[in-house]
Amino acid sequence: MRLDKSGRYHTGVSQHVKPSFEIAFMIAKQNKPHTIILGEDAEQKMKSISLSNHTVKRRIDDIAADIKSQIINKVKLSQFFAISSDESNDIVNCAQLIVYVRYIGRYIIQEEILYSQSLTSGTTSEDIFNSKSSFIEENDLDWKKLIGLCTDGA
Repeated sequence: MRLDKSGRYHTGVSQHVKPSFEIAFMIAKQNKPHTIILGEDAEQKMKSISLSNHTVKRRIDDIAADIKSQIINKVKLSQFFAISSDESNDIVNCAQLIVYVRYIGRYIIQEEILYSQSLTSGTTSEDIFNSKSSFIEENDLDWKKLIGLCTDGA
């Protein structure tokens, strides 16, 4: 990164990164194509914020990774956790697995989506178990803290 003598370039760039993330987060929550209609003053300010499709996608991916990391850390700090899962086919007949986690956080039971994943090998109980097992091991979750597992019969 190049800086001028006063450090303006760094300051000018960094003050626009946070709004870029905030806008990307709002776009992700809407789950729709994004079109923004602004007045001239707002248009000038928006020109300094990077909102290309690639940047917005990258910001949304960064936000998702951060949320996943926070949830995994909360589960690691919890005394115990339980998971439940459901598999289904999406509109192009691709098998999807969604896994929810319940854990103790701040003296109350919290529930979050732990992860979702395409099941490329199949939807047998072995395939679903292998997906969960891989996720638990890749993220260093403690099997000894897993006190419950709920499925829809798979």
